[in-house]
Amino acid sequence: MTARRRIAATLVASVVALAAPATAGEVRVITAPGLPVLPRLDRPPERIEPPPKPVKPSAPIVERRMAPVTVADTATLTHARLTLRLVGVVPLARDETCGEGDAAWNCGRRLLAAMRGFVRLRPVVCLLPSDARLGEHPTRCTLGDVDLADRAVRAGWARAEAGGPHGAAEDEARRERRGLWGAAPPPPLAAPPPPPAAPVGAAG
Repeated sequence: MTARRRIAATLVASVVALAAPATAGEVRVITAPGLPVLPRLDRPPERIEPPPKPVKPSAPIVERRMAPVTVADTATLTHARLTLRLVGVVPLARDETCGEGDAAWNCGRRLLAAMRGFVRLRPVVCLLPSDARLGEHPTRCTLGDVDLADRAVRAGWARAEAGGPHGAAEDEARRERRGLWGAAPPPPLAAPPPPPAAPVGAAG
């Protein structure tokens, strides 16, 4: 048999070996001319899982100054695509009423207006991850040296979360009957009517 025929026969045998089904647990070593013969294994090879991907470290928490902000409810501010939830504060529903019977009043809308009047689009400083650009974030915000969560609860614009850090502020608001814990505040004074127009042709 010529060398060419021997090589062809070896290649045919390799193809047949590849096509033949292996029995369970069998490890076949298939080679060809010019390739080294691998040592025969006495057990099936084990799959080694790739190493886990490295965990991206959390962004540091920094003070972020934001303006203008909008008061969405008495525990929530918004700025651009950020929603800022004041920690430990439970907001009033916009249509919530306080008091009973003839003394009931729409505290939800009135107290939201009171908090908006306090913030008045002024800049606030909130603790946020340095890379936060959108989404909802529980946080602490201050306006000047005023903690907005404490102010909202202490003024009676919102309730303190049970077991949260503002329980003492709510106790004070209850004692002093502020905001939702008291009677309806008096309506704002109406603007005085304009003076009557001077008669046409009257001397100045």
